[in-house]
Amino acid sequence: MQTGQQVSSRDQAAPSNGASTLHDLFALTDEQILELFKDIQTQNSFIPVLQMTGNPPGAFVGNIDIEDVTPADFPTSIFAVLLPFNGGNGSFSIKQVSCLQGSNSAWNGWLAGAQVYDVCSPGQNRDYSNGPSFPNQTVMTNNTGGVGYQINTPAAPGVSISGGSGPAANTYNYGIIANDVFGGVSLISPKSSPITVNGSQGVLVTWTPVPGQASATVCRSTGGALTCPTTGGGFQVTGLSFLDNGSGYFPSAPPSPTATGFAAGAGSAGIEGQQISLTGGGFKNTISGAFTANRTATVPDVTGIVPVSSYVNSAYDNATRSNGAIGSNWTIEQNGLNIASNQIQGTTAAQSNSGFWNANSFSPVQFAQATITALNGASDFPGVTVLASGTGASSTYYDCVENSTTIFMQRVVNAGTTNLTSTASTGAVGDILRLEIGPGGALTCYKNGAVALTAADSQIASGSPGLLVSGNVATEKNWSGGNLRPLGHLDVEQDWAKPQHFTQGVTFGTETFTASLRAEQNTFLPGALTATWTGATRTTDKAVTITRVQVQAKTAPAGCTTNAIVRLTDGTTPVNITISAAANGSGAISQNYAAGASLQVLRANGRSGLYHQPRRRQRHRPVPHAIRLGEGKRHDLRRRSSELKQRKSGRRATEWTSVILLADA
Repeated sequence: MQTGQQVSSRDQAAPSNGASTLHDLFALTDEQILELFKDIQTQNSFIPVLQMTGNPPGAFVGNIDIEDVTPADFPTSIFAVLLPFNGGNGSFSIKQVSCLQGSNSAWNGWLAGAQVYDVCSPGQNRDYSNGPSFPNQTVMTNNTGGVGYQINTPAAPGVSISGGSGPAANTYNYGIIANDVFGGVSLISPKSSPITVNGSQGVLVTWTPVPGQASATVCRSTGGALTCPTTGGGFQVTGLSFLDNGSGYFPSAPPSPTATGFAAGAGSAGIEGQQISLTGGGFKNTISGAFTANRTATVPDVTGIVPVSSYVNSAYDNATRSNGAIGSNWTIEQNGLNIASNQIQGTTAAQSNSGFWNANSFSPVQFAQATITALNGASDFPGVTVLASGTGASSTYYDCVENSTTIFMQRVVNAGTTNLTSTASTGAVGDILRLEIGPGGALTCYKNGAVALTAADSQIASGSPGLLVSGNVATEKNWSGGNLRPLGHLDVEQDWAKPQHFTQGVTFGTETFTASLRAEQNTFLPGALTATWTGATRTTDKAVTITRVQVQAKTAPAGCTTNAIVRLTDGTTPVNITISAAANGSGAISQNYAAGASLQVLRANGRSGLYHQPRRRQRHRPVPHAIRLGEGKRHDLRRRSSELKQRKSGRRATEWTSVILLADA
């Protein structure tokens, strides 16, 4: 076939016996132009009606158009492409092709850039367009290209006088261009209402953003076409307003005549849009925001859950409540769990009693922890579980449990137990067991903060933290669980696995502590203060600071020749309080004593001259009196015999003295 030749299927008829004279129709050479094949009718043809062969150059120019093909009893494709045809600078289109026998495709071979309309079964390869669809092919662009939904044209902006400086005296109109996050632009908005300034007035331009708008370029005119800056003031302004104070650059160049921005789309810099909607479980989760400035959020290089304010990622149960079932926050997996005397206890002897927390969901990277409050020798196994799910025969979890001699880590799948690892370890009341599972199935069991067991297993992929008590004698309490490294929630009860450091102080009720907690230490000195003796001795575990010493006598001294002294001392540095009234004190002080110091409260000097008027001669019982003493002890001692001797002479010493120490640990 020569260049420019038009061929119709009517030129040659296909015989009814199935032999076709229309195959091997042409071979391409340089510069050929192929045109129209229209109204092709075939029957019982076992080879393609059209075949394209040859070796055309890359500069091939041509147009091929196949239309209105109605195969009848046609067991093969109608068009065989036997060369790498990429359309060149021309085109290939195929339209209105009925279905072929045996669901054969309309063509075989590699076609790039084909346009397909109303074809029952397009070709077997990927490079074609089927109306607005691109089945089985990759859609690709480069450089500044992108795919998206075109950004809308903004409405006319509002204008008002603002400020004491602005553009030269004149009457102005303003417009805006909406910019997307990639720098693409909208068509320019309609002009604003005209506004007249006297040369000493600014113009405040305000607008309502369109979907996808990340900034605005403000354009201006003095009655003619709007012109827009490409840099400086007025160019890509974030927010909802711009003050024209005369410093903006408004060249004579017109705005872009075409819209290149996206309301939502994908480009070389990423994905943009007003919101992201995620679907799952028959529902959607829409993520959106309203911003007052440009923000940057970086996703950390960890596995976990992106939290929101209502997301609770930890749980705590101290078991302090009435006896009975463990409660609705728990799903029982095996047998039963009860509250018994403020402990969690299994219901079935020699069987696994397990459950998991169901009040909220957790990441598959999680932990569970509990305090063991009772053991039963080697018979019972209390502990904790992670990634727990299912009930009865489908119960599944990892666990870390102990008895009096051994600690175990196990995998339970569909109620079948596999021991992962174990080691000899003496169990004791007060043990804290903690099981963690990290990324990749890294399991770690801690006992009292130290690593006891480790294993790697990824057979269980999801579930919740829980607990296990094998047997019905052992107990535990103070259970906690949740995401590994949970986020704190101040309105949720928490169990801290690590010490917390409050460097700025802590307030309990109306009392604020900015240093170590303060405590009172009290000593009761009964009897008359007539000799040197020690009322109390305390050894400090940590360094302390004495901030005040107060001494209270039963009666105020009167007619004293020598006042008694109460002394606090470590043997080297004393704090002396002279008893000169009923209430006596040191005032605010700061006396430091080292850890391990032996602090004594004692009567420091000899016989005192503390006397008062005699009372009726009668035997007095000792006066029990103790204001809170450090260890909470009370000192109820009988009076010394010397006091009774003084009574007989009609004169007696003060009967008792109480000493209060205020200290910071």
